[in-house]
Amino acid sequence: MSMHKRPKNNKPDSSKIRQDKPRVRVEAISTPVASSTPSPPAYQRQFDFSATARAPEVTPLQRRNAHSPRVPMVMYTPEVWDQLWFIVGSCPQEVGWLGLVDTLPSGDYLITEIFVPEQTVHATETEIKPDAMTALAMELIDAGKDTNKLIYWGHSHVNMGVSPSGQDERQVDEYLANGCKTFIRGIYNKKGERKLDVFDQTNNLIFQCVRDRIYSPGLSPEQRAHLTQLIKANVKSPTRAFGNTSMSDLATRYANGYYVPPRNGLVDQRDDDDDAKEYFAHLSDPFYAGKP
Repeated sequence: MSMHKRPKNNKPDSSKIRQDKPRVRVEAISTPVASSTPSPPAYQRQFDFSATARAPEVTPLQRRNAHSPRVPMVMYTPEVWDQLWFIVGSCPQEVGWLGLVDTLPSGDYLITEIFVPEQTVHATETEIKPDAMTALAMELIDAGKDTNKLIYWGHSHVNMGVSPSGQDERQVDEYLANGCKTFIRGIYNKKGERKLDVFDQTNNLIFQCVRDRIYSPGLSPEQRAHLTQLIKANVKSPTRAFGNTSMSDLATRYANGYYVPPRNGLVDQRDDDDDAKEYFAHLSDPFYAGKP
């Protein structure tokens, strides 16, 4: 019986084969870095106030030494009132304006004139650059007007609410940090909503959501006297008779312990005051048979 040997596997052993792979040398390529202007440091607020209230409120600028003086009112001349609402209604984006303010003897503020400086506007903010502010100041000086009265800044939020944004808060902070002792900010929208805040750095207070209206000089003493005379002569309280007794007399009787019986929701009216006196005199007598 012949034996057949299985042929050997002549396939080379891959583990013994030297695998020479091409080597690729990668050299780092240095790319020059383009020089850029460093960004300015972030603005650091000097005051820690928050003027975002939507209801009348008095809060401190620095949360210290706070007290509660009289809350001022902000008023506009009729011309300023019409101008600012025309600006709000005409501009489809945010727009800002500045105004001159008189302090009245009452402590209230009167905005007498407004100006629209050159500015860059966006859907949600407006930017008035320092050059535009300088140009406006020079214009006021040339016109003989006091630039120290330029303490009102108004702007439109278009169709959005009148709550101040972070940019609005920073803008006021910058005005105060530049030495403005009193500053008024007004935010308006096309719905007719508005928010007026008065920043009082001297007393360390913010008067938020103060009342505002069109200015009126008030009545003269002669007008007051004339109206007082007209009121006394022509405005009278109606009286209702109870026989010969007026309602005021009946009220006095009621206060003294007497009861005035109602009839169909009205005080019973009698033709004879003597009957009324007799009725009231026997009101507590359970056997009294007189007419009610």
